[in-house]
Amino acid sequence: MQIYIRNMITGIDETGNFDPNSKPFNYFVAVHIDQNHNKFLMKQSQFNIWESSVPNKFKTNTGEIKGQRIPEEFLESFYNSILDLKPSVSCSVVRIIPAENPIEYLKSTNELRLIGWKWQCER
Repeated sequence: MQIYIRNMITGIDETGNFDPNSKPFNYFVAVHIDQNHNKFLMKQSQFNIWESSVPNKFKTNTGEIKGQRIPEEFLESFYNSILDLKPSVSCSVVRIIPAENPIEYLKSTNELRLIGWKWQCER
């Protein structure tokens, strides 16, 4: 049996206010990029080319591009120029409605998640 070791970079972002009384969905999105065979560098190059096409008026003072600020054609361009091209990336999405989840549950889930991340980082 062969075991393949994958080195991945995972970027995580969120959208929503995560207020305990919030009723709309709030999202966490993680993008997983394989580092083997320079795949990360290829994806980084694709992103840099796309990012340079976005006018500064759609960026924050720190240069961050906010999805809610940019027109639909830039979101479509992001998909076509980065997500749809090889090398492939995988995405994980978690959505919650904070108002439907007791704060005690959210706190305990967060603690378990932090323990899980710590364990994985220490391995």
